[in-house]
Amino acid sequence: MTYNVVIPLAGYGTRFKQSGYKNLKPFLKVDGKNSMLDLILNNFPNRAKKIFIVRNNLEKKYLKILQKYKNSEVLVVKPHKLGPLYTLFLARHRLYKLKNIFISYCDIHWEWNKFKLTNLNSNIIFCFKGWHPFTVDNNNYAFCKNKNNKFFSIKEKESFTKSWQKEPLSIGLFFFQKGKEMINIFEKIIKEKILVNKEYFPSLAFNYLKNTQVKYVKNFCHIGKPNYFEIFKKWKKFKNIKNNFKNKIKKSKLADEILILAAGESKRFRKEKIKIPKFLCRTGSHNLRMVMQVKDYLPSIKRINLVTYKKKQKVLTDNFNLLCLQKRTNGQASSAFQIINRFSNNKSFFVNCCDNFSIFDINNFKLFKNKSDIIVFSSENVETDSQTKDGSWVISSSNEVKKIYLKSSKVGFRKRLTGNFYFKNKEIFTRCYNALNTKKNSNNEILIDNLAKQAIKMKYKVYTISDKIYVNMGTPKLLKEFNFWENYFNAR
Repeated sequence: MTYNVVIPLAGYGTRFKQSGYKNLKPFLKVDGKNSMLDLILNNFPNRAKKIFIVRNNLEKKYLKILQKYKNSEVLVVKPHKLGPLYTLFLARHRLYKLKNIFISYCDIHWEWNKFKLTNLNSNIIFCFKGWHPFTVDNNNYAFCKNKNNKFFSIKEKESFTKSWQKEPLSIGLFFFQKGKEMINIFEKIIKEKILVNKEYFPSLAFNYLKNTQVKYVKNFCHIGKPNYFEIFKKWKKFKNIKNNFKNKIKKSKLADEILILAAGESKRFRKEKIKIPKFLCRTGSHNLRMVMQVKDYLPSIKRINLVTYKKKQKVLTDNFNLLCLQKRTNGQASSAFQIINRFSNNKSFFVNCCDNFSIFDINNFKLFKNKSDIIVFSSENVETDSQTKDGSWVISSSNEVKKIYLKSSKVGFRKRLTGNFYFKNKEIFTRCYNALNTKKNSNNEILIDNLAKQAIKMKYKVYTISDKIYVNMGTPKLLKEFNFWENYFNAR
């Protein structure tokens, strides 16, 4: 069976341009090898006919890229701002005679769900159904309505119900059996001026087609917004580099002692009726306890120190040097202080929160370790929580920390503190802690972020290392996102 893959490329990528991207959206690299466009074409065999529809003022450098694809054809249309259906309609004289046509938007990624590109005997809307981090607070997609397990209708840029994550979401990939039928319906939609947000969409053509099915894909991601694109890139990179990092970190020495803090109250998890302590929640594609997931990205030493609250559990005693606090402390730094007192005076230590981990340049860490009293880890933080006031932020020059902003919104080029720290010795920690833990402040929460800020005032050498990848599982939503992306890129 021969078929055609048609991709409308007549847009201007305005959101990306406004965000400072230099290349046009479909040609942006998602990794060292593939562009957005490559992700789409990788889902089809090389023998498929590829038809790109571009505006007549597209830069020559992009035309040259398109012409390099095997078995491809470039159609040129006049510029407009009337949406993807209108782009397709302008190329009607070429598309009219075609059969077996896949129409794909240029900014999506998906994986087939046991789908075979043979003997397609109906028109198809490809859909995704289920929880997705990009649709939690956003139903600005096309959604299908089925009746008696058969396609009934489709809406663009809105859902049929308030529970849209339970509805079939059209991913922006369609199959038309006949070009003639497709073009005739496109013409009808344009004549009747069926626009949504001043644009025409090919999805709405299926409201006029009788022989239509909904087929589900395994995974789907819309990467047509700059923040979605960056998040997708991050998790794709994570999948590609994590095993190499784990092999290296297991053989490395970050410090004389390693400490994981897990004595918090897990308030946000209990609010979501998750009764077990946060650090024992199951995570990732291998269903590991959260604290074991974190341990996976730390050096192999005989015993990592773990500070928890009250209960001892076998899964912990088998894997950690465990300190169970009997009373709640007034914060992260106070919990750490309980076990740091046991360390020898000249021992360095590395502190890791129980709900996050980092992939970073180990050689770079060693370089700064030799000249630092404290190292704070920071991140660009492109996640969906980047605009909250839950994080602390750092400003640095040549990696030397100049200022720390505690629990505030991100402003400008600040980087987020991740919750991982290196201390040269316990004296530095203790002096900073005692300076803050006065009677005046005894009831206030003291974070290690506070200690790092105090250390700058006390003229200690505080440097920062920016992570390659920062993984935060500290809220039910962020944990769900981590599990989603782990399974997304490991479900092959």
